[in-house]
Amino acid sequence: AAAAAASSPASKLAVHAVAAAATSAATVNLTAPADVLLRLGQRILTLPHGHLFDAALECYNAAASTLAPEQRKGNKASPLMRKLGNVHNAYGIFLMNEAAAANPLHGQQEQELGKKLWQQSLAQLKSALHGFECTGDKVNCALVCCNLGRLMRIGQRAILMEGRMGVAPSQQEHQFHNKAIEFYNNAAVHLETRDCNPEVWDVINIEQGRALLAYGVLLQDSLPPGWTAQPDKHARIPQLLTRALQHIEEELRHARTGLVGAKRRQQHQEQQQ
Repeated sequence: AAAAAASSPASKLAVHAVAAAATSAATVNLTAPADVLLRLGQRILTLPHGHLFDAALECYNAAASTLAPEQRKGNKASPLMRKLGNVHNAYGIFLMNEAAAANPLHGQQEQELGKKLWQQSLAQLKSALHGFECTGDKVNCALVCCNLGRLMRIGQRAILMEGRMGVAPSQQEHQFHNKAIEFYNNAAVHLETRDCNPEVWDVINIEQGRALLAYGVLLQDSLPPGWTAQPDKHARIPQLLTRALQHIEEELRHARTGLVGAKRRQQHQEQQQ
């Protein structure tokens, strides 16, 4: 049924009907296996339509509703809860990319669309984060926090494209920058150390460095001509730039270590030959 829906002009309505029917079956007849709903959700996600995320989530949520309370969180959480978090995260990323593509300069309608997509992305990513926190999945929590940091930076960019009233950044711009840095910090806290997952740690590290650098440069460039240093207002600029440099240096250090290790492995292989 899902495959037929994909080829139909009314694919969205058709798949939602399938999902609604599956949900009703699970509600009316508790013997309807959750794995049927799970397979339906997985099948829907393979179809090339972004709006089908909603239908897939209906199936996953219906399947999750059949789980016992102890299967929803902690070490005994069902793998289904992690899959549900993955769907929320994937949907959030899809909406985030759509929001990033919306150009406020193309008119009020495009501007409102971008804001709506941004809010929807935020809701999906927060749902993903909550799900992964319940299951104790540190790596996926870190990845979602990283995505949330990127979403904040997209929001700041949209505000900037709409134009400023003056030279100084608006209060909303400051909020977006600070929230982005906070989410990147939370991502690192979830992993605790690089040993937990070096690949994800390095992604977070470089993204955090970029966010700190962008905010530091923004504050620096917005200083008025002939300004006089005021510790309470301007001390944060060198702090942000110094922290950004630390993250970038860490990334370069790990990159050099990886290159040295690869070169040694290559030399070892050549000696054996």
